[in-house]
Amino acid sequence: MSVNIIARNIIKYSNSINAPVSNLKLQKLLYFTWIEYYKKTQRYLFHEEFFAWQFGPVVPQIYNEYCAYGGLPIIQFDIFAYKDDIELCAEKLIKEVVEKYKDYSAFELVNITHKPGHAWDLAYNNGHGYRSRIPYEEIIRLECVN
Repeated sequence: MSVNIIARNIIKYSNSINAPVSNLKLQKLLYFTWIEYYKKTQRYLFHEEFFAWQFGPVVPQIYNEYCAYGGLPIIQFDIFAYKDDIELCAEKLIKEVVEKYKDYSAFELVNITHKPGHAWDLAYNNGHGYRSRIPYEEIIRLECVN
């Protein structure tokens, strides 16, 4: 699947339960959904890469698509027109992840991704690795252990 399809489905589901997400929160939900999907299937949810930005893991392509919203909720009325072909397991995980984190602020999610010794922390390296790629191997090794 493409990261665009996953992002659209996160936005669509979040809006449907009256818990719209900002671009920052969307990025964290993409990360958590990718991790949960890998834990369940041992497969990549999507192949677009995460990068270590100041506020956590980011897929630049998705950031750029929704950056016009700034820190505001992404409310796209046309998003409900999309009929994405999404795997049932991925759809279920999106709903589970959104439900789990819907009451968290974007910055609470940032703090979760910033745990010392985890994938973002190692890639970011106190700012020396700003915008460096977070290798999927490290995400798997450090985030997908339980």
